[in-house]
Amino acid sequence: MFKSIGIFISCVFILSIGCSKDGNAVLQEETIFEVSYGADPLQKLDIYLPEGRTEQTKLLIFIHGGNWNAGDKSDYAIVLSDLHNQGFAIANLDYRLADASSGILYSDLSDDIHSAIEFLKTKSSTFIYSPDKIIISGHSAGGHLALYTAYANNDDNSIKAVMSLAGPTDVTDAYFTGNPDLNALVENLTGIAYLADTAIWVDASPISHVTAASPPTLLLYCGLDFVVPASQGSILNGILDAAAVENQFINYPLYGHDMGTIYFGGHLPEEVKTDMLNFVQNHAN
Repeated sequence: MFKSIGIFISCVFILSIGCSKDGNAVLQEETIFEVSYGADPLQKLDIYLPEGRTEQTKLLIFIHGGNWNAGDKSDYAIVLSDLHNQGFAIANLDYRLADASSGILYSDLSDDIHSAIEFLKTKSSTFIYSPDKIIISGHSAGGHLALYTAYANNDDNSIKAVMSLAGPTDVTDAYFTGNPDLNALVENLTGIAYLADTAIWVDASPISHVTAASPPTLLLYCGLDFVVPASQGSILNGILDAAAVENQFINYPLYGHDMGTIYFGGHLPEEVKTDMLNFVQNHAN
């Protein structure tokens, strides 16, 4: 996962308003931490609001990685600083972590994300952004959850587009079932061993829920990723193509699972940042 090495921006709780040259009020950049969207202590989010936002401003939701059973939104503070104040709002989510012994499984994690989306829609007039221009994204386990939620838990079409950064797309692939460490992670996510009920692992795989109505998708994967190989993106790319779903698969051949952030002090490489920003700019309009 990405690791935060500093604090992104101090928290601001009072709405700041400036004035444009023509005298109209201009909303200033604002960040609010630890906003609860549910009763569980982990159901919290940070929200980054750009300068000059309006009721037409897009909202990008980001889901942290961490093997589904660990990690925290703060791990991605530096990465999101690269995307902040680029003309869209960002919500950085925490969610309940997978724990088969407690019965918290993949569908529960996705339900948390769905609940956060519903909460953020109700707060659009408070924070000022559009409730109808939502893009969802995530890294690693968070990329999987972004894809799964966009394809399997989006009946109201709230999610207009989705981005996956090195997210698993097919956990029934031999890369997962044949690797004891990865196998154990998916067992914890699904609550059952693969051979005991393969249908559950199929259901937990985003590729199983692609339809012609699935939202536009950006797939960002890395050639030196030995945690979630680029083939996971390629598999989904082929299925989306077959369903005539707009999508783009990009493979960065010289980066690993961290998407190249290890070379730039936790920041995104310029090409990854540019690809993400272009996708946001061109979707959910």
